[in-house]
Amino acid sequence: MAKNKLPIKFLKAPSREFVEAFYGGDLGLCRCVCGREHFSSAMPEIFKKGDLGRLKEKAEGNPDAHIDHGEEMVEAIFLRDALYVVGCCCNSLLEWENLFWDRREEIADYFRIRAEKLTIEAREAAQVARKASIRGGLDDPE
Repeated sequence: MAKNKLPIKFLKAPSREFVEAFYGGDLGLCRCVCGREHFSSAMPEIFKKGDLGRLKEKAEGNPDAHIDHGEEMVEAIFLRDALYVVGCCCNSLLEWENLFWDRREEIADYFRIRAEKLTIEAREAAQVARKASIRGGLDDPE
């Protein structure tokens, strides 16, 4: 293992810090990336008449596929155009956290390198703008 590489494999679920950093919002009804349907009774007005009752029946019949969060809203995170439900038994979010944590040094290097490049590009653009303003603008025929 490389220097400063501390595994977080001992986690059984994503850390609260990870959830807070990538938090996408609270939902009343959604489908996790794994296919499980999650719903909440906290806002019954978002459902068409009878839909909440049908969801509760589905949850009673197949509680692994249809998860009733009761009065708690469903916490969700969006990563790469996919929705992940916080607390879903598929635990897919933990894979993302493990990836980010395991590669944190490389990710930090990438941010540093990218920021340096953007800084250089911004300075070059500022120089062009200064030269243009001295000459009277970019469209100045002289």
